[in-house]
Formats: sequence, structure tokens, C-alpha cells
Amino acid sequence: MTIYTGTLDAPLRHTPPILLVEDGGAMRTLQRFLLQREGWPLLECRDLADARAVLATTTPALVILDVKLPSGSGLELLPLIDRSRTRVLVMSGAAAEADLAPGVADAFLAKPFELSTFTALIEQLTN
Repeated sequence: MTIYTGTLDAPLRHTPPILLVEDGGAMRTLQRFLLQREGWPLLECRDLADARAVLATTTPALVILDVKLPSGSGLELLPLIDRSRTRVLVMSGAAAEADLAPGVADAFLAKPFELSTFTALIEQLTN
């Protein structure tokens, strides 16, 4: 797990962090850049074990969840997320929104994605 609190352009928001669960290095770097540019405190995990550890001790504002991880499906984390306090954005390059059961996530975004769509969706889910 990596914790990022620094920002690139915006002052750090005083909110619970966003938990980013993404195994792809280039994708994770892009998402980190976009989130930091907007001032979001960020926790970053590459696999299910790290994400489970974070969720056991932290209630993030939002979980950005990759479906296909080397250690299993990111959807395995859903029962660990306090959905009354945390929103979930599921992202996948392999699955489609139609593949998910209704209500599994607050939003779905297919990869690859438009940068402006990603940031707008983050704002929508955290407000």
C-alpha cells in the first residue's frame, strides 16, 4: 500500500481519502496524477491483500476498484466496504457494466476512459 497526500495543483482536500485499487502500473500512475491534481488524499493498493488491510482500518470516501487483479476479483472487496459511508466506482477493461449485478457499485467506468469523464465522475461520487 502506498499513501499519497501531496498534491500537484490543488490544495489538499480535508476529506477521507480515496482508495485506489489498481494493479496496472501505467493506469494507476494516470489515476494517481488525476486525483492528486484535484487535491484528493489518496491510498493506493496493487492487490487484494493490501486493499483488505486498508479497509480493515480506514473508511475511504470512495473506492476506485479494478475488477481483474492478479490476486482475484476486485469485487471480492465489496462486502468489506461500508456502503453507507463509502461510494464505489468499478473500472474494468474486460468487463462491461452489464456484467455487474444491479447495485454492485455506485458507478462503472470502462477502460480506457476519457480523462475529463473520470474526474467528473469522481467529483459526482464524492459530493
